[in-house]
Amino acid sequence: MAERSKAPDLSSGSRKRAWLNYFMQFGYLEKSNIETGNLRTIDELQQAVLKFQTYGGLEPTGKIDEATVALMQKPRCGAPDFNDSLDFSPLNERAYLGRHRFRRYIVNEGPKWTTSTVTWR
Repeated sequence: MAERSKAPDLSSGSRKRAWLNYFMQFGYLEKSNIETGNLRTIDELQQAVLKFQTYGGLEPTGKIDEATVALMQKPRCGAPDFNDSLDFSPLNERAYLGRHRFRRYIVNEGPKWTTSTVTWR
């Protein structure tokens, strides 16, 4: 089973860096490169937060508030919500050849079961 991803706790000392990594992991910010490192403008960060809040069904404020952190802390499969690579592009040649399945994910949907115990008859 794949490891679930979640946002850092509010008490974390390096929460800003962890939030940047979270937004990069799920496609809200471009991944860092060698030349720029983690340099980001305030507008880029605000746009990432707005996009996440809108996609998650929250009121888009552009600020990381309690509701945003709560949504970030929900378990996730680790797949990005947005990805600019060719693998997820509708113009991807493999998609037309029927070798690629487009997956859709819902961010704010919680677990389907309340327990992790499986029983059968």
